[in-house]
Amino acid sequence: MAHKIEIRQLAIDYRNQGYTLEETCKVFKITRSTLSRWIKQYEQTGNLNRKVVTRQPRKLTKDDLKAYVEKNPYACLKEIADHFNCAESTIRYHLKNMKITRKKRRVTKKKLKR
Repeated sequence: MAHKIEIRQLAIDYRNQGYTLEETCKVFKITRSTLSRWIKQYEQTGNLNRKVVTRQPRKLTKDDLKAYVEKNPYACLKEIADHFNCAESTIRYHLKNMKITRKKRRVTKKKLKR
């Protein structure tokens, strides 16, 4: 749970009044690392707004993966991973969640002796 900006500002003001980190943490019931992070953020940016978490877009979607597997039913994990430019473990994870089983290695045919 994130603390309100008002609480963050009160904690920093309390610390700036000359109280130690330990005293400030005890009064506001926060950890020392939290208070240090708030102070650092306030010194660098001048505000205490919560940071917006941004994530990179996914490399593949379930629909794309399902379509590829349907179009290429004999493709092994390595080929699928190369197509989507990601790791084999990523493909294995997504296929398992979609309840699709795949072979993990290329199948080699044995030569018949005559």
